[in-house]
Amino acid sequence: MRILIVSLVWVALLSLYGVSSGSSARNNQPQSDDQVNSPAKTTLPKPSFSDTKESDSVAVTVDGKTIMESEVGTLVEAQLQSITSRMGGSQKVDTKQLKMYREMLKPQILDKMIEDLLLEKALVKEKVKVTDADLNAVLEEMVQHVLTGNSLTREQLDSQLKSRGSSLQASLAKMKANPEFVKSVRMKKIIETGFAGELAVTEKDVKDYYQKNLKTKYSQPEMVRASHILVSILDENRKPKSDEAIAKAKEKIKEVQKEVKKPGADFAELAKKYSDCPSKNQGGDLNFFKRESMVPPFSAAAFSMEPGQISDIVETEFGYHIIKVTERKEAKSFPFEEVKDKIRLELKNGKSQQATKKYISNLKKKAKIEYPEGKEPKMPAGNAGAPSN
Repeated sequence: MRILIVSLVWVALLSLYGVSSGSSARNNQPQSDDQVNSPAKTTLPKPSFSDTKESDSVAVTVDGKTIMESEVGTLVEAQLQSITSRMGGSQKVDTKQLKMYREMLKPQILDKMIEDLLLEKALVKEKVKVTDADLNAVLEEMVQHVLTGNSLTREQLDSQLKSRGSSLQASLAKMKANPEFVKSVRMKKIIETGFAGELAVTEKDVKDYYQKNLKTKYSQPEMVRASHILVSILDENRKPKSDEAIAKAKEKIKEVQKEVKKPGADFAELAKKYSDCPSKNQGGDLNFFKRESMVPPFSAAAFSMEPGQISDIVETEFGYHIIKVTERKEAKSFPFEEVKDKIRLELKNGKSQQATKKYISNLKKKAKIEYPEGKEPKMPAGNAGAPSN
């Protein structure tokens, strides 16, 4: 595994132990097509570096240390498997695509392996040591980052972890005992020592960033939380059904509407019984959404109602809906004092990322990196179209 600078990967490290990001993916039919679930990242197995290896060929030599083709291939295939699994499995990806992905992945992964080797060497050379207090301090920074970034209390974070069979204390103890975490703290020390001036974040930096991004990042648009019952007019291929089937759907939603209007009717139970939307499993609940997140007729109806109100039948491209608004949030801007700590962390991470890139670039310039003839990597310009890790 590539050595990571802790300040850049707080959330990723915590997520290894089941901490949620604070947002849940939804797949509700009224949503717009551009709302796509984000796949979890898969951690690559740690490469092993060897000086010699029989029945294999050298991919590159870094300061006399070799990286073998088989080692690169193992990581390429692991990443390729992760990518294709998100696309429905290798059987869903044709041979031409697989070849293209391999060609794109190999130079990227080989470059990361070179960086790993150089960073490992730098740790040995710099002889940076960390104390128990250093580790605890970084762990506390990580916790504060997650709490701030997800608007959680320490108790809520602990509760999330306990619901997954762990606890905050156990998770941090496990991380503290992880050699890769200790290495990352050592690397953090190197970066903070060598680039101290470049990592400073002033109050003016934070305020300027807040003002620049107030409308896009620190303002909340008007939002509505609603539940709905959908009688779909689309077939399994998301194509319109026959006129006869659509007529039956219209009659069905009218019958459902009669049920909804009965005194004491339980909207959630009726959604579970009649709705064709996956949200029926949550009683039709779509959670909070922005006006532009739903198709126009649905949004127009939902945003015209107050909590507790139930709509008439609403027709969209998906079918016929009955909508119940449960909560509303008015548009607002988040006060500077409320978000300044989050901004400071974001700016610090950005500066640390740039410093780390510079540090690695310097290591590469000083290193003796030799490729066998004909194996010099040709990175695609900008890695355009390359599959993401």
